Amino acid sequence: MIRRGGVLVVLLLGSVTVLHAQDEADRAWRAGDMTVARRIYAARLAADSTDDRALHRMALMEAWDGRYDASLRLFEQLLALGPNLEAQVDRARVVAWRGQPAQALRMLDDLLDQSPGYIPALEARAEFLAWAGETDQAVSSYENLAAILPENRSVRSARARLLSWAARLDESIVLYDSLVRSDPSDREARLGLGRSLGWNGQLDSAAAVYRAMLAQDASDLDAQAGLAQTLAWGGHLRRAERAWERALETDSANMAALVGLTQTLRWQGRDVAADAVLRRAESIRPMNQDVRTQRRWIDAVLRPRAASTFTYESDSDGSGILTLFARGGLRPQPRLDLRAYAYLRWLDFETGGTTFSRQAWGGSLEAGTQVDPGWTFGASLGLSGSDADTVGGQVRWGARASSPGWWRVTGTLAVTREPLDATVQLVQNGVSVIQGALDLRGTPMGGWTATGAFSLARFDGSESNLRTAGALGANRRVLPMLTAGGNVRMYGFAKDLQDGYFDPSFYLLVEAPVRWEQAFGRWTPSAEAAPGLQKSAGAKLGGAIRLNGELRYTVAPGRELALRAGYSTLGLSLFAAGGGGYRYRFVALSGAWGF
Repeated sequence: MIRRGGVLVVLLLGSVTVLHAQDEADRAWRAGDMTVARRIYAARLAADSTDDRALHRMALMEAWDGRYDASLRLFEQLLALGPNLEAQVDRARVVAWRGQPAQALRMLDDLLDQSPGYIPALEARAEFLAWAGETDQAVSSYENLAAILPENRSVRSARARLLSWAARLDESIVLYDSLVRSDPSDREARLGLGRSLGWNGQLDSAAAVYRAMLAQDASDLDAQAGLAQTLAWGGHLRRAERAWERALETDSANMAALVGLTQTLRWQGRDVAADAVLRRAESIRPMNQDVRTQRRWIDAVLRPRAASTFTYESDSDGSGILTLFARGGLRPQPRLDLRAYAYLRWLDFETGGTTFSRQAWGGSLEAGTQVDPGWTFGASLGLSGSDADTVGGQVRWGARASSPGWWRVTGTLAVTREPLDATVQLVQNGVSVIQGALDLRGTPMGGWTATGAFSLARFDGSESNLRTAGALGANRRVLPMLTAGGNVRMYGFAKDLQDGYFDPSFYLLVEAPVRWEQAFGRWTPSAEAAPGLQKSAGAKLGGAIRLNGELRYTVAPGRELALRAGYSTLGLSLFAAGGGGYRYRFVALSGAWGF
């Protein structure tokens, strides 16, 4: 009797121990402590291989760690014990995670044939259709689910998320907004609303959603990242940079924040600073796809590079010009950019049955550096020359400084000296230009881009000739493939010479250009029409037109062929005195090959 009692006590103690271990594993599971949960569930299976809860949860943990084959073996072991609809759905989910959504859908269809109203299977089926790219079917499935479960927030949330993926953003916004209104504490719905608003271009509204979330919880990392990305999309790059940095203060190893800060710094033109942030990300997750994408962008700027181009142009003035151009660059130090280029040009001019030919050449070395938060400075020095009888070699030089690219209005100040060797007559006369120029660019509002320029130049040939020039312009992308705007340009020369360039004492041009460009695979056609008015000294105000067309074929990134043609009545196209009734036409073939 005592022996039987002792056995009973041992059994009771064993049961208590098992229940305690089970409770401890369940608590770890609910708390997200998979290390503890895995250890206890593994011990449970070692003691009892038929423990269905341990089998199910171990199978899920194996899948979460990417060990899909091991996970599926555990699911097969679990399902051999008897029917289990939940396990069948989760097994199909693992198959979908493994990259086989079509097979997962077939498994769910088999399940739904037996249990047509099983809601988790219907939800998973709609989700897998989205993963398989069957967006319309997925949306339809979620709509059916919403009709069955009109108050089910998870179904409505999943439907809103899918609508945003399908670019049906207006519908997604309405659905997310209804979820937030019915439960303002629904964090996922608020994040989804912010994302959809941002993708739909409603950036101020998206930022307001994220700021409201951060007012309640300043450490919400997803809201911090959402606000930073929205600010970057809106062109507020400096504010976006600070927002990403606040996100990294919350979690210094967060990949989304590191990648987002890298991208924002790139958009500011601060490639060296972006590279430093990206190296932090690479030390944590070197194979992350977003990290690798950013690395390709940065390497395109920072790594050694070389390219060559050729261009042949023939025009209605009787000129034929072939130019070979080569350039290269490297960065011995991250902030020291060294570049070099050289060109060789053959020029012909035919008039009255007689052809004149000349050759011109040039090359230069340039050193540049970038100073945070984005200032760039550069200087260049080189030589130019030609086979003209009376013209020897000429020194070419330049210096420039540019403001940070994240400013609302950016500017570049440059001083240069170089030959004007675009035609035979210019080469023969040895015309060169020393110029100081200020170029401005801004984004005032509503997607507009505004530009301004002012320059003072001295043309040296038979005599020195001073030119003053200025320009203002604005354009806006009205459609993804269409840009329209207007610009005003004017200039004037101090003297009227015969050195081969159009040199009126006053010239004014007002244009309203419209440009279309769209890619079709490797082919990219574009066209531009710019009607306007022009006024030259001694001539009446008259109409003007500029037409250009281009067809590019991309062999590989940085390697392309292009055919261009144009027609113009502008004085800007004129390389001679006069200009009344002038018509200029050209056709050009070019190719570029980068390494």
